[in-house]
This record gives sequence, structure tokens and C-alpha cells, in this order.
Amino acid sequence: MRIGLATYAFSDLGVTDAVKMCLRYSDHVHISPIYPSVSDEELEYLIELQDFFGADFSIHAPFPTEGELADLGTDEGHELFKKSILFAHKLESDRIVFHSSDRSKKNEMIKNSRELVEMCDEYGMVACFENRAEKQSHIQTREDFQNFIDDVPGAKFCFDTSHYYMWNKDAKDLAETIDILKEDIGIFHMVDTFQDQDAHMLPGFGEISLRSLVTPLLKMKGLKKTPLIFEDQQPFEYERGILNLRHAFISKKGMLDRNIKSSKTAMAGE
Repeated sequence: MRIGLATYAFSDLGVTDAVKMCLRYSDHVHISPIYPSVSDEELEYLIELQDFFGADFSIHAPFPTEGELADLGTDEGHELFKKSILFAHKLESDRIVFHSSDRSKKNEMIKNSRELVEMCDEYGMVACFENRAEKQSHIQTREDFQNFIDDVPGAKFCFDTSHYYMWNKDAKDLAETIDILKEDIGIFHMVDTFQDQDAHMLPGFGEISLRSLVTPLLKMKGLKKTPLIFEDQQPFEYERGILNLRHAFISKKGMLDRNIKSSKTAMAGE
């Protein structure tokens, strides 16, 4: 499984130091965000870390909090995101994440997203678009996800569990939505939280039932290749979070396997 950590959790560090910190806990690193100021020297160092540790990178394009420069619904943001794809290609990433823009910029976002999907495809990458919790976000509700796939063929999602739960406040609906979208999700931000804040907690530490998420996740055909990213800002808890997630998968899969075996035995005796 590709259980990884986001450098976002180490915002007080430079990008290369944040990657080194992530590699203490996991061999999958989510570089988040890509800073336009990353130098060629720093990029070469990241490649060395990748070669030495066998690190597996996924990339997050700059956040919309940077303003129009990093807004998918603007020309400035679109140009920066295209450069982010080139950055991701140099790190041999197989997928890249873009934050969704606001509903007011829907047409521009869809146009830009189509071009990004095509460009990613040329480089052998998957373009993943992240949902946000804000009311003005273009990708927020289950219907928004489904409409976006119709509007942008070939797109995948970076499904942020915390963002969806903050908006919907219903863990059962969250699990059902993952089940419905399972063929269209390319990366997960496996983030636990409370209803009214994006707490960036590890799975199993907040209000979202980890076991309820494991059921739809195990139905995903591409789960082995799908990064499950933590964004927690308490690094000393990372190992516990990884153990929580693995234990949930092992327990659920074991129960399913036992039920299948019992069913086969019962049928054989009939």
C-alpha cells in the first residue's frame, strides 16, 4: 500500500528538509505544495533522495490561498499548474493534485482542467482534482463530483475525507460517496477531523469512523496504487496512524475472507 505523508505537515521547513522528515516515517511522500521558488539545486537533491531511499513521490500543485497565481480558474494559475506538471515529471510522479476553484469560475476551471488532463496524459500522469469544504467550491457535493467527471473526461479526484465531512457532517454518507466514486479517485487525503474544522488529524483520531471507510476502499480495483496521504501536524503520531490504518484493513479483509470461506463451506455441504 502507498501510505504517505504530506510535506504540508512540516510547513516550517524548506521543501527538501520536509521531504527528509517524511522519509523517516514512510517511503511515499506527497510534496504539498510545490513552491514556485524550488531551485534546480533543490530539485536535484530531491531526485537524489528518491534514488537513494526508493522514495515514491506524488505532487500537489500550489494552494489557492496564494491568490490568482495559484487559482485553477485563472490564466495565471493555469500557467503555474502547467509548470507544476513538468516539476512532477522530473520526479517521476505518476499523479498530481490540483485544488478546485470557485463555482463563479466554473467555465474557466473546466477549460483549464481539460488541458491539464491532456498534458498529464502526455507525461504518463493522472490529473487529480481535490474537493474543498468551502461553500463556494466547485467540487464539494457528491453531485459536483459526478458532474465534473462528465465535464472533464479522464480526470480523477484527490478525495479529501476531512473536506467532505466538514461540509456534509455525515460519516455514513462519506463512505457511500467513496463507494460511488471509487473508479474515479486517484489519490486520498486520509484526514480525520471534527465537523467544524479542518483539523488534519490522523485516521482514527477524530469523528470519522475509519472502519466505515475501509469497506468502500477495499472495493477499489486500483487501491494498491492509490496513495493514502496523511496531513497531520504532529509527526510523533505518524507511526501510530499508519498502524491504525493497516490494522483496519487487515481486520476488515480478514473478516470478509472468513465470511467467504464459511459461505463456500456451507454451500459445499448443501
